[in-house]
Amino acid sequence: MRLTRSASAVAMRIAMGIAATSAYKQMARRLGVSAGASASGIGTPIGLLMMQGLLQRSSHASLRLKSKSPNLYKVLRRNGNLQLMYFLLEKPLKKYLGAIVFAEQNLTAFQTAINKKYQLQSDDHR
Repeated sequence: MRLTRSASAVAMRIAMGIAATSAYKQMARRLGVSAGASASGIGTPIGLLMMQGLLQRSSHASLRLKSKSPNLYKVLRRNGNLQLMYFLLEKPLKKYLGAIVFAEQNLTAFQTAINKKYQLQSDDHR
C-alpha cells in the first residue's frame, strides 16, 4: 500500500510540473481543454492521475495473467504487447482463461472433458 501512495504522490508532482509549463498550455489549446482547466492546470493533473491508474490496472492484470498462464502471456506479449490490454477483457474472459490454464496443465484431461461435454468421438472410435 505504501508503494501505491508514493507512486500517486510522484504522479501528482509530475502532473503539477507539467501543468505549469507553457508547453502544456499550448497542448491544452490544441486539444480543446477548457480555458478554466487550462489556466488553473486542473485538467491535466486529473487526466494524468487517471492515466496512471489505467496503467497500474493494466500492469497488475498483466502480472495476474503471467502468473495464471505464462504461455498465453508470452504469446500476447510477442504479438505487440497485447497482454497490457488484458485488463479490459479480464472479467469476460475469466472462464476461458480457466479452460486455457486447465489445458496447459493437463491436455489429455482437457481433451477428455471437451469430448465428453460436446459428445465428440475420438479418432480411435471412428
